[in-house]
Amino acid sequence: MRFGKIFIISTLLLIAAAPCTQGRELLDSICSLGLPVMCIETVDHEEPTCDYISHPAGAMGMGITNATKVPMSVNIVDWRSGDVIYDSGPYVDGVSGATIKIRGNSSAYAAKKPYKIKLQKKGDMLARGDKRYSDKNWILISDNDVTTLFGVIISRVMGMTWTPQGLYVNVIFNGDYRGMYLLTEQVKRNNDCRLVTEKSGFIVEHDPYWWVDDEPYIVSAVHNPSYNYTYKYPEPEDVTEEQAEYISTYMNAFDQSVLNGTYPDYIDAASLANWLLAHDILGIQDSGGTNKYFLKADDSDSTVLEMPLLWDFDSAMKTAGTWCRIHTGSFGRNYFSNSNKTMVRAYQRRWHFVSATLYQEVMSRFDAFVASEQGRGFALSRTADNTRWATQFTTLNNFRTRLDSWMSSRVAFLNANVPALHNNPYADGDVNEDGTIDGIDLNMVINHILGVEKAPVPADCNGDARIDAIDLNIVINGVLQRQ
Repeated sequence: MRFGKIFIISTLLLIAAAPCTQGRELLDSICSLGLPVMCIETVDHEEPTCDYISHPAGAMGMGITNATKVPMSVNIVDWRSGDVIYDSGPYVDGVSGATIKIRGNSSAYAAKKPYKIKLQKKGDMLARGDKRYSDKNWILISDNDVTTLFGVIISRVMGMTWTPQGLYVNVIFNGDYRGMYLLTEQVKRNNDCRLVTEKSGFIVEHDPYWWVDDEPYIVSAVHNPSYNYTYKYPEPEDVTEEQAEYISTYMNAFDQSVLNGTYPDYIDAASLANWLLAHDILGIQDSGGTNKYFLKADDSDSTVLEMPLLWDFDSAMKTAGTWCRIHTGSFGRNYFSNSNKTMVRAYQRRWHFVSATLYQEVMSRFDAFVASEQGRGFALSRTADNTRWATQFTTLNNFRTRLDSWMSSRVAFLNANVPALHNNPYADGDVNEDGTIDGIDLNMVINHILGVEKAPVPADCNGDARIDAIDLNIVINGVLQRQ
């Protein structure tokens, strides 16, 4: 679809006339940077606002409240070709346009604000050509240190259940250049393209910001008392009494299980191990700001919690030479020191599976981004963004040097320390850990694949967080070698 000439002219005039810009020269430079340009025009040029608040007693962090939802129209355009990537149309409540508000907690204190966009009509702002990607909820965040890009790469390499997709854009807000942002999907239930649950399932976050906006929350019985679980699905205002009772009862039982060693009855240990290992690879320092999302597919006894995604990478690459703080803090420590070693064994097995190719795969994916159209646009836009906000955030070239050093040293650290987490490794294929690979192990894997019964973590013989035909083949080979 071609960008209408009338709209192009009117938008150019708006930007060139805006007092917050440096005139036409700046406009021309923005359009030549190579990234798609997102043009936001709010009704009456109103700016989103919020109030800044500090935590109450017994909690932690700095947050925001009373964030105003400002109506707007939004367009995303490839200025070089004139193609429209997305066009919301003018704001009409419930029909077209969108609202925008400031989002985040500590990140909202920066001069360059993160934003939440809510479309009045579902759409795919990333223009992937498939209606299944349509949703109303999107966010704009800054990737100042390129750590979000690193986090997304690790998410994909580690095979997380869902990795939010995004697009780097240059944002013009009411005629003012606001810099480079990552437009990305919001963490949300959407069975077509995001997190998948039945209506009876739920998604909660182990959240240090449970106290913001007085939203309903579920008291956490065991973990750090400054945290609580908050609802992501169902929405807080939609939670029925029956749902609240079920979710609260389940999460409190889960918390207790972490202490008594029965946690595999409540959470998928392979999913948990994969999530924890990803954070150790990233070297996340902020155990408070890192978002811990739990998903349960339905309210039946046949499903348990999983940790389906990674989110919040601002403090990545800051724990050189040691475990990340999620590993050693109150959350991870409860698992790594537990008498039940199911998660630890799954963690070791997962590292064994990814370690040989991790460095090369991460660097290859990063280099592929640098060489892409998005990467070239990012590199050009970094200077303009730094100029706009008087910052000195890193370039892609400098980050690559840092990433190369980080990945080399991180792989070496994990290779040296993961084996010591538990000193009784089991043989590939010994599913019941009785020291012998035999028909019992074979039956356990087959029954799991057929859905008859859930096999223990050692059935994931290749450590890819799945139990499938590959694992079955490993067990069969183990049995044959005994013959």
